[in-house]
Amino acid sequence: MDDIEKVFNGRFKEQRTGDSSWTPVPDELVPRPRPGTCAGDGAAADVRSSVQFPDETLTFIKSFPLMDEAVPSVNNRPCYTRTAS
Repeated sequence: MDDIEKVFNGRFKEQRTGDSSWTPVPDELVPRPRPGTCAGDGAAADVRSSVQFPDETLTFIKSFPLMDEAVPSVNNRPCYTRTAS
């Protein structure tokens, strides 16, 4: 769970054009309260309910749904599931 929390507290990812590489979203472009924070907690303490989040926050997460880092697997290598062979 710590690895998941670390990634979701990290930077968001963007692709400026269809043929450009993916890069982190600059921190100054991430709205406050930060997307993914809970209402009434920490940075979103002044927002008591999720329906009170500003439109800017909701629009941002629709435009930038990817995180810059990946959550590592438990043993730091790919997990494969083999069904019928």
